[in-house]
Amino acid sequence: MGINSFSAYFSDTLIPSAGWSNNLAISNYTPQVQINTMVIDTQHWVQLVDTFTYEGNGANYICLGNFKTDAQLQWQLVDSIRNLPIAAYYFYDDVSLVDLDTSASGVNATPLVAVDGFSLYPNPTDNEVTIAFKDLPNNCKLQFINTMGMVVDQINVNGQTGQQQIDVSKYSAGLYLCTIINSSGTIIKQSKLNIIGH
Repeated sequence: MGINSFSAYFSDTLIPSAGWSNNLAISNYTPQVQINTMVIDTQHWVQLVDTFTYEGNGANYICLGNFKTDAQLQWQLVDSIRNLPIAAYYFYDDVSLVDLDTSASGVNATPLVAVDGFSLYPNPTDNEVTIAFKDLPNNCKLQFINTMGMVVDQINVNGQTGQQQIDVSKYSAGLYLCTIINSSGTIIKQSKLNIIGH
């Protein structure tokens, strides 16, 4: 059975286990992240991404799962041979939390070169992003690294100070770590970029 409820609840304190024995009403908790995508693919990993603002004092714990009651769930039968909509089991892998830089965000954002000499705007974006940089050594490259740690693209950064527009419409939606490396591969500057759906 496939369901449409994938949630993440962040908390300052540990919440009790939601096992069958203690009948914990997990629906009493309101997750900060609620992704309502129906996932029925039984052969491949499915990437789920969301962006949220945490308003607590400091999240030390994260609880992943379904926080909806049976009446709130939508489900779809996957196993037509057994035809028994009893349960849905999902495996989580490569969970990643990325702190987004909101110092230069929004479609009307103006260039703001951070103290470390590197910024991206607008952020989030869907088609194009501008990088603003200063005091870079020669022969640098900008790498886009996805949440699984894979370098999906690498672009030459021309000049020591300036701006450069980059088309990001070819990338899948999600969070990326943008890393500037020098000619020897040493990381010299990093920032985060959220690419939203096209």
